[in-house]
Amino acid sequence: MTRLQDAKLRALLRRAVEHVPFYRNLYRAHGVSTDAIAGVDDLWQLPAVIKSDYLRVGPEKYVDGRYDPDS
Repeated sequence: MTRLQDAKLRALLRRAVEHVPFYRNLYRAHGVSTDAIAGVDDLWQLPAVIKSDYLRVGPEKYVDGRYDPDS
């Protein structure tokens, strides 16, 4: 079960970096590569997201770029 969870976590992180501007920029700024995250035990490498980050960049930066609100 742990291998499945780790695989799903890696896939989620890859999608976030590929399609969500906030996470792409955050991880790049902190030098985090999703390739370095093998599973749950590596989550400590990810930078924390705090409320002021959200307020500073605005909610639209947290939306997957593939999402079309008009459809």
